[in-house]
Amino acid sequence: MTTPAAVIADAAAYAQAVGNAVSAAAAYYAAGGTSPLDDDAYDRPVRGMADREAARRPGRRWWSPAR
Repeated sequence: MTTPAAVIADAAAYAQAVGNAVSAAAAYYAAGGTSPLDDDAYDRPVRGMADREAARRPGRRWWSPAR
């Protein structure tokens, strides 16, 4: 079952979510498959980022993992 996307309320929360996801992905690939986030803790915010980006809200990051 897929859990719902995280709600990202504003540009600051979006920027934080992007930073967290990028850091977690970097840790996963650098450390041979270990990450500070489990799959759901990573996927929910990324889905929220994708929703925010699809709505074309200000503050989008080109390095967002949802792109």
